Amino acid sequence: TPPAGGTSSAPASLVFSIAIPSASGTSSAQRRARYISAGTKSATIAFGANRQTVNCTTTCVATLIASPGQQTFTAALYDQPNGSGNVLAIGATTATIVAGAQNVVSVAFGGVPAKLAVSLASASASAGSAAVIPVVVQVIDAAGYTIVGPEPYANAIAVVSDDSSGATTLSRSTLSAPGDALTLSYNGSATVAAVHISASVPGASVAAQSATLTIAPAAAKPSPTPLPTQPPQAGTFPDHVRTHAYYGLNGINADVPASYMAAHVDIVEDDGYTAAHADAFKRAGGKTAIAYTDPTYAAHCPPPFTAPAGKCGGQIANLIPNDESAYVHDATGARVHRYNDPYFQYQEVFNVGAPSAQHAYAQMVASILAASPLLDGFEADDSGSPITSSGGVFGSSLYYNFNAIGVEIPDDAAWIAGESAMLAAAGKPLMINGGDSATWGPAYGGAFLDLPYVSSQQFEGCFNNAGNYLYTDAENKFAKEEDGLIAVVAHHKSAVCFPTGDTSPAHRMYAYAAWLLTYDPMYSVYETDVPMSDGEALYPETLLVPAQPRATATEIGQLRQGGVWVREFAGCAIASVPIGPCAAVVNSSPSASAAVPALSTAYGHQIVLDPQSHYHGGKANVVAGVPASLAPGTAAILVR
Repeated sequence: TPPAGGTSSAPASLVFSIAIPSASGTSSAQRRARYISAGTKSATIAFGANRQTVNCTTTCVATLIASPGQQTFTAALYDQPNGSGNVLAIGATTATIVAGAQNVVSVAFGGVPAKLAVSLASASASAGSAAVIPVVVQVIDAAGYTIVGPEPYANAIAVVSDDSSGATTLSRSTLSAPGDALTLSYNGSATVAAVHISASVPGASVAAQSATLTIAPAAAKPSPTPLPTQPPQAGTFPDHVRTHAYYGLNGINADVPASYMAAHVDIVEDDGYTAAHADAFKRAGGKTAIAYTDPTYAAHCPPPFTAPAGKCGGQIANLIPNDESAYVHDATGARVHRYNDPYFQYQEVFNVGAPSAQHAYAQMVASILAASPLLDGFEADDSGSPITSSGGVFGSSLYYNFNAIGVEIPDDAAWIAGESAMLAAAGKPLMINGGDSATWGPAYGGAFLDLPYVSSQQFEGCFNNAGNYLYTDAENKFAKEEDGLIAVVAHHKSAVCFPTGDTSPAHRMYAYAAWLLTYDPMYSVYETDVPMSDGEALYPETLLVPAQPRATATEIGQLRQGGVWVREFAGCAIASVPIGPCAAVVNSSPSASAAVPALSTAYGHQIVLDPQSHYHGGKANVVAGVPASLAPGTAAILVR
């Protein structure tokens, strides 16, 4: 305050006063909002050429004489009398002193760190389970009191982790003030067993206590129950064979009522996000609903391929954009990749053996189930095949058309273990899309198919491939597909035949008749996902149900009769209406016509397929007349 009668040039008197908190009040709830250490014994105040020291009890009080005008005040608090011992806090401010007026000068103190203690809200995490763990750095002054308050520390705190694997990351590397929040994010990887977090004051010698996060092995998860099969019922004909159809996935069949799908399709497959159509199917009484996933490849991947790599899009990749442990790399450390097209850009390969990738898959599946809780399981696309194609170099199947072979999966044993663990992470039954590259049956003799949580193997392109060509005797594709289906059924798992070619009646007849050669009412499934002429993908041939086969092959060669393949059934029906005996006859030659041989029943009719779906009235029609021979790559279903 100015002296009475002072002039504008006269020195001004200011009173410097600090209240010292009680030594028993050490928590932030008991402290003032501004930090003053309870261990303060003296203070110094300096401005211009002046320096004044005052000893403190419950307060520090000093009278200062300052000239009017702008002044910079620097204050320090000590743990010993007479401005000696250790500095507890410092503060500085600039103020304009006015003569003849009441001057108020505020100084905020920043505590000087003397000791650091790091602690974690949780000292352990489980491999395979991601976690975000709060980190507390207790900053203590030289008098032994924790520094609190909003003001910055006198010296910033550096925080580091010794984890170089990328499994954990700190939310920040510097703490500037007591209110700075800090977390440790763990991605679930088992590449590290323990992570040590330490703190320091750069340029100063400060006692510090670090903290350790211990990574415990992942607990074993119970295996899910496989998807149900459909045992045949003697003396009755179901409305259709076991069918699988897209419902909402890629917009296919999306406008068909759920009640119709529930009555005519056994398994529907929806998108891998909300699966709203699958949910409606189940609520309408549908049997089994699954959603699409791909636990092997990441799509929508832009360059670059070295860290920091371009962020891939898609279900799983969105959850692990910066986690290099979740991807497979070449010998240079770059992610292996292959180009798809301008929309999908590049594909990359997930490191299926990495807990971080497995956890991301589990997270993604949990997200779909949260939106559609009635789902029964999932498709696992690009899964279930061997890492090496038949007769190829190591990795030639998994890395087909990729730029390099990945180093994270060095042998078949590692691939089987990693892929099995990745599939198990779904926690629900799975249909795998993939098989042995040589036999087209189960890979590794059933190492994936026989897993308790795998319900079926999908045969994509079954007899009628997306390239609009049929599987014939060329390259032995016809026999391999037939024997592959037989092999899966022998494992008592569902064999899902998925024709992906054009839906002309001739191509559909060829694929369906070929499928009937190995048809098993309990384990055979026919998938209808390519739209027909009316825009739907619900094939009327699936309403033709055979029963009482006169022969069942353990390998397709047993059904050869002359130049064709034949399988006869003692009873058949269309939409549950019996039509009598029927026979599937297939000429798989790519170049030669073949005669239809004399069969055990005199057939006088055949099936003719409509081009549109059964939803819009398409039928499998019984018409008079039977062919005497079949042209190359054609088939017929004969009816008595």
